[in-house]
Amino acid sequence: MIDVIDNILEHLDVRDCGVGICIDLQKAFDTVNHDILLRKLNTYGIRGVMYDWIKDYLSNRQQYVALQDVYSLSLNVTCGVPQGSVLGPLLFLIYVNDIGNVLPTKTVKLFADDTNIFIFHQDISMINKMANEYMFLLSQWFVANKLSLNIDKTCFITFANQKVENPVIRINDLKIANVDYCKYLGLYIDQDLKWTIHIDQLCGKLQKLAGIFYRLRNKLPQACLKTIYFAFVHPHLLFGSTVWCRNVCEYWYYTFV
Repeated sequence: MIDVIDNILEHLDVRDCGVGICIDLQKAFDTVNHDILLRKLNTYGIRGVMYDWIKDYLSNRQQYVALQDVYSLSLNVTCGVPQGSVLGPLLFLIYVNDIGNVLPTKTVKLFADDTNIFIFHQDISMINKMANEYMFLLSQWFVANKLSLNIDKTCFITFANQKVENPVIRINDLKIANVDYCKYLGLYIDQDLKWTIHIDQLCGKLQKLAGIFYRLRNKLPQACLKTIYFAFVHPHLLFGSTVWCRNVCEYWYYTFV
């Protein structure tokens, strides 16, 4: 997150415009194709006994639906990695790791199933052209790897120091929504990088917790209250604070000092 925000600010300092495209995959962990995954494992050098272990780990898995005392027939699970397992996230990361080869001149930001790409240029029309070309290439990669985009949740933000015409970005002839802010790795990024929306969301969470603490203040010892605070409140304040606290301080400084 620090790398992304610093990169945006560096480009804005030299009067570049930019867009950040947030790509959402439908049921990403559940749609991993086993045959494609095993071929990629072989390409990365996982062979022999280790390869056979992973192949057996993915094979002959079954699932069924239970509703009260009624059970459906069991069916084989032909795709997806077991969620909640140690290997599940690792296998998914290996599966999507080569997405960067689609755009060798750009860095695709990957974190688990969060896929994002940031494009900068002085000319907003050039950004529009580049963004559509990149989305076409990424779309082909998703199809080849049997992954599905969630168009409704895929969106982009425009970053600029001056008012510019927002690009029109499409994928599979469907227009991607242009938004003022989006949630990225747990933080709400807005197009002005002022973090107002993120702070409002954070305050909403903390207000609910404050009411709980108010009711517990005379019913639990200080040590217990302190433990509850560090378990439920402090992580919200700490998460991403190196990014949004810094920018908030800079904004207030340059605005009022």
